[in-house]
Amino acid sequence: MKGWRVLCGVMLMCWLWTAQAAPRTVVLWSHYDYPPFVISPAEGLSYRLASTLSRLSGQRFAFVVQVVPRKRLDAQLSEPDWQGVVGWVNPAWFDDLPMRRHAWSAAILNDEDWLLSSPRRPLEWQGPQTLEGLRLGGLLGHRYVEIESLLRAGRIQRDDVSSQEANLRKLAAGRIDAMFMTRSAYLWLRQHQPAMLAGLHVSREPRSRYERRLFANPLDEELAAFIRAAPALLAHDPAWQQVLRDYGLQSG
Repeated sequence: MKGWRVLCGVMLMCWLWTAQAAPRTVVLWSHYDYPPFVISPAEGLSYRLASTLSRLSGQRFAFVVQVVPRKRLDAQLSEPDWQGVVGWVNPAWFDDLPMRRHAWSAAILNDEDWLLSSPRRPLEWQGPQTLEGLRLGGLLGHRYVEIESLLRAGRIQRDDVSSQEANLRKLAAGRIDAMFMTRSAYLWLRQHQPAMLAGLHVSREPRSRYERRLFANPLDEELAAFIRAAPALLAHDPAWQQVLRDYGLQSG
């Protein structure tokens, strides 16, 4: 009987050690399937963020990227006990401006939306009225809140595609008049595929400026606490700062 107790004690200690040593897998959800967030399968800023967060967590968590359409992401978040972390987003895009529904981090990246147009008809962003009577190349699943009333009224035509590359080709061919592109995507393309941007006009004024953040389910207190601490850890991590420089998102 004594030997059995000793064996059970040893087994319990081994189980506890394994439970503590094995990192918990956490999905890093993202609906951004274009550069710099996704460049190719398992490559891009989202994947670099996942590996960095895993390391900075002291291997408590093992983050894995899951890229899904926005509608599927919304369905996932509609479950009260949803799990994981949503990356690169802003409270305004999830109707959570008081930041009470989700556990939000501070900013991990500052970004902007830029208006791109043809050099044959260069446009300067002065608000939604800039696009009246024109064809805007949109991305499937993306909302452009400030122009929705003009879209419904038919005063702006929206022509959606599944990728930014397709929009760029249509803009170059004159099949659309304008498109939006994030600063982060533009800087990556300028560094790695400049031919895709050749000759296009970029408005001097951005359509919007915003912070990209992370959020978790507040019911998951351990993960939520780490996500809130993550921006400070990233800001002081030399390897992550080098990643941002590699992607053209930070000077120096």
